Amino acid sequence: MATPQTAQRMTAAEFLDTYPTQTDTELWDGVVVEGEVPRLRHEATLIWLYNTLHPWVRGRGGRLWTNADLQLGPRDVRRPDLMAWWSGQPCDLDRAFTATPDLVIEVISPLPRDVRRDREEKLHDYCAHGIPHYWTVEPLHRVLEVYLRQWTRGTIPDWQYKRILAETRGIISPPAGPILDLDALWASVEE
Repeated sequence: MATPQTAQRMTAAEFLDTYPTQTDTELWDGVVVEGEVPRLRHEATLIWLYNTLHPWVRGRGGRLWTNADLQLGPRDVRRPDLMAWWSGQPCDLDRAFTATPDLVIEVISPLPRDVRRDREEKLHDYCAHGIPHYWTVEPLHRVLEVYLRQWTRGTIPDWQYKRILAETRGIISPPAGPILDLDALWASVEE
């Protein structure tokens, strides 16, 4: 993994030309960083979320992507576990997504660096990019958290994510997305 002290910085365009979309890397502040290595629990969670969200998103004329490049700026390319958009954003299916998705979901792996990246770094990056809805799903501890981007007068930065939902079980209804049965999610992950 590259570190900011030793790595040569590159632009998002250079990164996208150099690293194929199938690699487990991201670009953060111009530095190539190692992505997470998803395990079975992570992938089972992602599959369930995709299958559950797909009809809801498509019904609004939108689309979903998993593990695709999202260019957040001239030196930042993240690879969210799941992105959804339904507000008419333009997209090129063969290139990095450059528009602002409506929803980004990260499935949190148990490694401390992955927890920190999804709960702190990406939370900040996605909010700064204007993504209105951010969810984190932690299958090991069976927690789904929903964040909503809100204007907060008198704070720096002015826009911040506010956690509006943190649930471990039962039926939930997030402000963007279908009704979710968390018990069914966790059961499917453990199958």
